[in-house]
Parts: sequence; structure tokens; C-alpha cells
Amino acid sequence: MSSTIYKATPGDTRFCIDEIRQDTHFLGHDVKSLEIDTKSFGTLHLREVDSLKEITVKNIGLTLVFSCFPKHSIIVNGPIEEVRIQHNNKQYSLHRYASNPTLPFDEINSLQISNTKDFISQEADALILFTDDTDEVSIRGSHSHIVVIGDSTAKNLQIGGEGVIRSLNIYDCSEINSIKIDKRVLSCRINQCYGLKSLKGFGDRLSVKPKPKDVSAVGIGGFWHEAPEWYELKVAMLQIKHFEADISPSEIRSCLDMGGIKLTPHSYDGPGGLCDFSEKLGLSIDEVSQGVCVSKMIDLILQDNKRYSVFQEWCDCQLSHFQQYIAMRILSSLISQGFDEKLILQTRKNILRLNINMPKLVTESVNDGYLGGKWNQLTSSNKDEWEVPNNAIMPFGRLDLEIWLNCDMGLDFITKQIEVESNQYSKGYRTHLGKSEFVRNLIVSILSAANKSGRSEGAERKINHLVEMLYTNPMINQDPYCCEFTILHLGVSKIVDSKIVGELIKGISSMQVESWVKVALLIGVIHQIDSPKARLALRRISSDKGFTVSQSNAINAVAVAGRRAFETGKVPYPKWPYVSNWNLKMRY
Repeated sequence: MSSTIYKATPGDTRFCIDEIRQDTHFLGHDVKSLEIDTKSFGTLHLREVDSLKEITVKNIGLTLVFSCFPKHSIIVNGPIEEVRIQHNNKQYSLHRYASNPTLPFDEINSLQISNTKDFISQEADALILFTDDTDEVSIRGSHSHIVVIGDSTAKNLQIGGEGVIRSLNIYDCSEINSIKIDKRVLSCRINQCYGLKSLKGFGDRLSVKPKPKDVSAVGIGGFWHEAPEWYELKVAMLQIKHFEADISPSEIRSCLDMGGIKLTPHSYDGPGGLCDFSEKLGLSIDEVSQGVCVSKMIDLILQDNKRYSVFQEWCDCQLSHFQQYIAMRILSSLISQGFDEKLILQTRKNILRLNINMPKLVTESVNDGYLGGKWNQLTSSNKDEWEVPNNAIMPFGRLDLEIWLNCDMGLDFITKQIEVESNQYSKGYRTHLGKSEFVRNLIVSILSAANKSGRSEGAERKINHLVEMLYTNPMINQDPYCCEFTILHLGVSKIVDSKIVGELIKGISSMQVESWVKVALLIGVIHQIDSPKARLALRRISSDKGFTVSQSNAINAVAVAGRRAFETGKVPYPKWPYVSNWNLKMRY
């Protein structure tokens, strides 16, 4: 098929293409403004357009192809179907369509192609951004489609603003550490970001490719209906090493990380309806119909406690998982700011009952207004713990813990629940307590909360008591599955002292397991804090008749030299998870 080539005269700054009906090429070094008329559709290839700043498209169905990433920021106005950019022998594209859409298609009528050194418009519908030798990248605005093309310098990426991101694609940020998305996103794809350690956002579908080599080093936070399968497996096995993506107390208090996320009335009239919202919150019907931002709802309730009733009535309706999460975030914020504890606990109880009695879902959406998502009635649970769909990230337990930290309930409320789980798993099923979903969620919630500061004095005191309980409670420190995870955090825990370490080592020594398992756990303690008490306990176990001579020698070497035994190469360097890796190295 033949192609048409348009070439601008040197010195021309404006150029108009009347008609495109096939593959067309345009060249114009000096052209700053390009206009494509209404009779055009097909593909326009743009080459040698170093001065181009603006493109106006008047007809839907046109695809723009850039031969390289523009040197300067370009604004494309008009209906945009697809834009492709050739860069470093790869092709990147942005189009208004998406797989598995959960919102109606909206037109893209403005697009900015830019790098981080240029001004980024907050009003454009779509954005293609090249990080261009910038370590801290920040994007704010109402963009519905975003493509980020990275380089080895980008370390942290933060995206915020109003509205919903329908499609977010991040490419080739090989050294990026954290990605923080403070707004709703329907489809998020992370590609070739090998250094990623922390990702947080609120969305439907999350894809991370390729799968990280060390999946336990990646933390995913926020709320995701569909997360990578490998991540849920690692969470279930308590193999997440850190909590960089976890929510902070300041975010719980302010909810400013939930940009553009709103409460929308379920009906026009009646309790919790549009008219009820308008009357009790003092807002116009038009304003309420667009939804009330989470942070604004919190402020309105704190200004007048009577306004809580309309929020409570909204919570009494049939809420989706995302709406339940929004409600729990509001409850956590209110109680952290001294709101009525009884009202908070009653609403929390109602939401929990709704959660555990609703059908488990295969697909659902973060969008409001019933514009997407399917209810697939599969099974429900009557257990008193939060239900979460498969391969989803919905940290209800973490928010539950924050509510508990800011109320008057004592530590026995949690220890009694652990005791119930311990009796069930230890006696009924003869398996590890750590296999309990409740205990797993509790340990993850406590340790992640303990790594964040900024609470009230009373809440900090309670979280410290909880952390101490993890290391000293025999039901936990005598369970190798739980103990292995708590050992991992010895080095970073703020409250661990010699007394707590002594209780932990006492629990390990009392375990009803094979001696080599105790050895692996004690070596883990030495690896983290080089405890003399752990070395003494290790020496006592080294004489066990089940060990070979070489195994006993290795144990004795660690007992005598401590961490130096690993550094000098006398004993293989321990690697977490300690039990399985020690078994592989020593071949018990």
C-alpha cells in the first residue's frame, strides 16, 4: 500500500493536513502547530518534528505515531483514539480502550506528551510522561489515562488528584523503589520495574510483570480487587519482609491519600439517600449527586456530631467491598480524632456482619453508581473475621486494629481470640497456629502498625503491648510458623529488650518440634541481633543425638562465634525463611 508524505516548507510554523485516508507521514522541523481536518482517519506518522508544540485533531479514529519521544512538551487537542511513541527500540502506546472495562468509555479530548522537566498540565485528559533523569516524580491532576516511561534514575513515583484513572501503565523504571497512587485506578500495569519495593493504590486490577525474583521483598498496600496471585501466596505464608506500602497513622487520620474517592448516596429519597445527605450535611443536591469526598465527610461530621447519622444510614445499606473499606477508613479516622467510641464500634460491628454474610465475589469494581462489577454468589461465611475475595488486597484487619488502638478495650480482647484459635488449630487439627487466617492477619497488622508512628500516647502504648505479646505469649512464641515471622522483625522493633528476647528464646526451646527446627530459629535470632542468650540455648541443643558430626560442628561454631561464624564463612549465611533454608543447607 502506498503512503502519502507531507513535508512543511522550512520556516513554516503552522501546517494543516486536509485529509488522511491511509498511512501518512509528516515532516516539519520548524512547525509548531499542526492541524488535522475532519475528513481524516487512519495513521499519521510524525518524523522530524523537533519544534512541534500543539496538534489539533478534528475527527475521531486517527492514530498518531511518533518516531521518537518529543524533545519538548506537546499538547494534542481533539478526539484521540491512539498515540504510539517509538523510544529505545520499543513502542509505547496510549489508547482510550481498556480490557475488562468497569466504567463506560469516555472520550479523550486532550493529551500531553511531556517529560518531568517541563510543566505538566493538570487539566489534560491523558498524559504520556518520560521521567528524564528525575529521581522524584510527582503527577497531579484529573488524568484518566496515564503512561509513564521511565529510566534508571526514577526512584519514587507519586500520583494524585481528582477523578478516576481508567488506565495506568508504568514502563521501564528499572530502579524505582516506590509507587504511590493516591486516587482510584481501574487498571494498573507495572512493566519491567525490577527494583520495585513498595506499591500502594486503590484499584480494580493490578498487574506486575515480570514476576519479581524476590517476591517477598515487594509490599503492596491500599485496596485492590485483583492482585498478582504470587503476592497473596506470600502474604498467606507470612513471607512479606517489610511494610513500606502500609498505611500510616497520619493517612488514617486525614484520608488525604484517598483523592477523588467519594461517598455516593444509594437512592434519591429515604434514609441515607440524596435528599437526606443534602439536608443533614448542608450541601446542595447537585453537589451531593457528584459524591462527597471522604476527607470532606470526615470534616463535616467532626463539625457537627449529628451529621454522623446520615453516614451511619449509608453504612446500613448493601455495601460493596470497596464501600466497606471507605466506611472503615472513615471510622478509623473519626475514632483517632476522639469521636464517640460507642457509635464507631456499633457501625463497625454492622459492617463486619455485612462483610461476613455477603457472597464471595469473583469480580467487583471500585466505581460508584453501579456502572460496573458483577455479583457472583458463590459462598458465604459465618465466622467472626473479615472476608476477602481471592487474590485481593483489602486490609480490613489493619483498620480494625487502628479502631481497637483508639478505644477502651483491653489486651484480653485479642488474647482471648488467639486462645480460641490456638485450641482449634493445636488440638482440633494438630497443625500450626500460624495457619489460622485470623492469627496471620493479626500478626501482619500488628507488626505493620508498629513500624508506623504518629498516634496518641494511649494508642502507642497499646501497640507496644501487642508487639510485646507477639514475642512473649507462649501460644505464639512456641509456634514455629508464627515465631519465624516475628524473629524477622527483631532488628527493627522499637520495644524489644533483653527480657523480651529471653522470653522468645524460652518459647523456642520449649517447642514440641524437631531439634533442627529450634536450631534454625535460634540461628535466625542470632542473625538478627546476635543474642548471647540465643547462643547459649544453641549450645545446649548442639549435643542432640540426631545431629551428625558436621551438623553439630556448625551449630557449635555459631554458638561460640555468633554472627562472626557467618561472616568468616565457617557456617553458611542464614537466609529467611530460616527453617526451610537451614534445612536445605544442612540437609537434615
